[in-house]
Amino acid sequence: MHIDFLVGENQYDSTLYFSKKFSEALERQNVKTRLFWIADGNFHEAARAIMHEPPDLTCSFSDITVGDNQPIGDQWQIPHLSMLLDPAIYSLHQLRGEYSLISCVDEEDVAFIKELGFSRVFFLPHGVDHDLSGCEERSYEAVFFGSCFDYEKIRASWSPKIRPLLEQAAERVLSPEGISTLRALLEAGVEKEVPKYHHEVDLYVRAKDRAELVRSFQNTPVHVWGSGPWKRLCPNAIVHRAIPFEKTVEIMKRAKLLLNSAPRFKHGSHERILYGLACGCSVLTGESSFISNHFPNEPSLLTYRYGHWQEVQPKQHGRKVLLTNHSWDQRAKTLITSVKKIFESNHALV
Repeated sequence: MHIDFLVGENQYDSTLYFSKKFSEALERQNVKTRLFWIADGNFHEAARAIMHEPPDLTCSFSDITVGDNQPIGDQWQIPHLSMLLDPAIYSLHQLRGEYSLISCVDEEDVAFIKELGFSRVFFLPHGVDHDLSGCEERSYEAVFFGSCFDYEKIRASWSPKIRPLLEQAAERVLSPEGISTLRALLEAGVEKEVPKYHHEVDLYVRAKDRAELVRSFQNTPVHVWGSGPWKRLCPNAIVHRAIPFEKTVEIMKRAKLLLNSAPRFKHGSHERILYGLACGCSVLTGESSFISNHFPNEPSLLTYRYGHWQEVQPKQHGRKVLLTNHSWDQRAKTLITSVKKIFESNHALV
């Protein structure tokens, strides 16, 4: 099998890092891979190289479309896998593509896409480097990585007509109910412009959850790397400028506790959970079925419910289960198996 990765720009360069590590893992499974940087005017050069030597599959961690939201696979007539890291509601145009394949990091998104009649989709959670390890010296008591947003300004921007519905949806997403933003909006009666309002509620919920989480640590120094009004909303935080994902991994190796806020994933993974554990630090993150199903007895993976704040102490843990079940090597095997099944049932893609 031959797979080409298309790598575009994104905040903190996380998709570039993931693409490199995933490509290396696929190579260990005897898959030929190439990485193409398609930003900075390099798209057409990459397209020429790919069309000169067509792979069995192209894939990207970012949503690649060409003009009028045309899926890249249909333009090139080469199967393309969109490995979605954000909620699927933002990439529904991919469902129009005859050459489109989709993977999601949340199992509810997989079910949602299948409900819409699209079958070329599968669950592919985040992975982690197979050779990560931590440092003996743990100089940071607690760390957080991510941007900060003023959730009150976001809420104030909502029109009076739609605000009650969005507030109701946001309250349910933050509650112990475990409902996703999409389901909360649909059940609240939002029928038009769902992607737009999903973005509004999603941004508000993430902003409020992470600010409250960091603020809850009044007696432990929390170092934050990220853009936005962190210092105003979280005066207790020690704020640093945003850094690329590769550098956050190095800081995780020297941290005792990683704080993670990911309320958008009720049934899925988040990269910081896996990378934090692999680097040897404890992780405090929001509740999700992915954590309860895959890490039921992991003492260093701690969960919280919004509004029930308690400063926690780091705990010792082992990395064997994590690296056995959640490395990029395991994700490579899942991708190969899933793509082959799709090809077998859709002969037009082969």
